[in-house]
Amino acid sequence: MNLSIAKDSLKNLLNPVLQKYGVQNADFITTPFNANGQGMDAVLDSIFISVNPDKTIEIKNPFTGETIGKGAISNGSVTGSVDIDKVNKLPQSVSSRKYFVYVKDNYGLPEYGPIMVDIVDDGNGKISVTMSATVGDTGDIFFIYGNGTKSGNSISFKASVIMCHDTNENGTGTAVFSGTIDPNGNITGTFTNTLSAGDTCKENNSNIYEGTFKAEDVTKAPPANVAGTYDAYATPEEWTEEGPATLQITQNGSIISVSITAIDGDTGKPFTRSGQGIVYGNYVIFRVPIIMCHDTDPKAEAEYATFFGKFDSKTNTISGIYGDGVPAGDYCKAPDYDKTKRTTAAQGFWRAVKK
Repeated sequence: MNLSIAKDSLKNLLNPVLQKYGVQNADFITTPFNANGQGMDAVLDSIFISVNPDKTIEIKNPFTGETIGKGAISNGSVTGSVDIDKVNKLPQSVSSRKYFVYVKDNYGLPEYGPIMVDIVDDGNGKISVTMSATVGDTGDIFFIYGNGTKSGNSISFKASVIMCHDTNENGTGTAVFSGTIDPNGNITGTFTNTLSAGDTCKENNSNIYEGTFKAEDVTKAPPANVAGTYDAYATPEEWTEEGPATLQITQNGSIISVSITAIDGDTGKPFTRSGQGIVYGNYVIFRVPIIMCHDTDPKAEAEYATFFGKFDSKTNTISGIYGDGVPAGDYCKAPDYDKTKRTTAAQGFWRAVKK
């Protein structure tokens, strides 16, 4: 693909949006911009572009879910059009805040998190929401989009997501979050997750899954100093905690380099895997190519595991969740795998204690 042609054709498609926000000569990749809710920052926060498997493109207003344009990718270029009247309905400027969120269901499972949530406010009572999390079996970071309203210190939004262990792998769900913003900008509230007909949550044998959530605002928080050497422990799904491995973190501002040294369970030999990440306030996200579970293929090549965690400066401990990537044909064993051949998801909890 000719990158220059792709960028120019995308600019042509989005030209009415760029004009609305006064953006000139942007290439979407290398052009710097200020995170001030205006210009290119407003462009990126005020539209949502999805690319479908058939190479069609849909451009939406993330505050309303309304489609404002469509296009297609062909021979490395983008063609299509946007509706000028719908572009004019986009907010003139926006403000955004970054949170890290924990959820707790009403059925006895441990608190789950952190996951990252970005909330963009259009200034007129509407918000768009992007949740960033990690999934077992792929280790990828995936994004969940939603929208809602904000009035004073009350906030409510919905997103298409299943939050429980459900019985139908093809099922769908919608979660509604309602909360209150405190004077520090943090949010506490409740959620209700409704699954599609015929699907149920294993935790409560119902298609209605409920609980509470809390969200810490880290928008202006400086990155904590998380550099150091740690003893790291992991609890794969259905297994007890295992470790320690050695976690080494070096830091340059908000950017971190990470290495994990552990013993290979199949060979008994030490190995080291390295990756990178970022720090937001006391929270860290990093990726390392490593298999974290008891897998079925001893010769499998590791894919990426993604770690979300929070650093506690009082105890010098980082703790959180991870999702792991296992190669195609490889699976994570359940504790009774030798008898049942039952597999589990490649995810779990982790913690690291600074030495």
